[in-house]
Amino acid sequence: MSPESTEERQARKRKFIELLKRKKFIELFEPIGKKVEGYIEGKTDEENVLKSVRYAAKHGEDLVTLFKKRVDVILAGISMEENRFVTEINEINVKLRHGEIVSAFTDAVICTAGPDGTLQGSAGKTLIEAGGTDIEDEAKAAAARLTEGPVNIVAGKLPLRCIILMPSEKESEHTRESATSSILSALGSADELECSSIAMPVLCGPSCGDTLEPSDAADAIIEALKLFNPKNVHDVIVIDPDEKTVEAVEKSLERFDEENA
Repeated sequence: MSPESTEERQARKRKFIELLKRKKFIELFEPIGKKVEGYIEGKTDEENVLKSVRYAAKHGEDLVTLFKKRVDVILAGISMEENRFVTEINEINVKLRHGEIVSAFTDAVICTAGPDGTLQGSAGKTLIEAGGTDIEDEAKAAAARLTEGPVNIVAGKLPLRCIILMPSEKESEHTRESATSSILSALGSADELECSSIAMPVLCGPSCGDTLEPSDAADAIIEALKLFNPKNVHDVIVIDPDEKTVEAVEKSLERFDEENA
């Protein structure tokens, strides 16, 4: 993968912000549509519809103001608001968030894939829904190479440089140690591709369609980061939609900080 220019990176940032803005406004406007539909069907009254309109108008102005700011200011604000826990492991900035894998701006995303190239768990589903079927098609085309280790593929419509597929393991072979090895290998692939930032769900955990306990998956990530010796990767965002899994990672990170204070 060729190095990314400053202009290309800024273009990706702008695309990310534009997609985020659209998502926020759709979430704001959708309830109005439902209320209007309910009014037409005689299921609600005018005041209920107007209440939704007033709410959207008030909060819509706030969103308009937010998205008029510079791209880097918006991204910094997102980071401050959404970071659940922040620490440093092996000179890598590690941030924990609760949310969908596509809601963080990074160079690459790591996702597990089955033997046939099928992206695993809710993270895989989210990537395909947001990035398009090109991701699914290329992942399946890359299936044969997964036997050799992680594989990078295109990111479809997503503002990423690439998606890194981490081969999933057989349930019978799944241990914290094997998970650590797999995660370390995927991190190494990102570093070789000259990515400076990575987002990943709690790999080998429930959100990736795996059976490893959240606490073991969390410890595997931390151990992999401790063993990781990157030249290019500076930031890793661990982001997962499952609250219990995020809580497990938070506890592991707190324990790491206490032990390394």
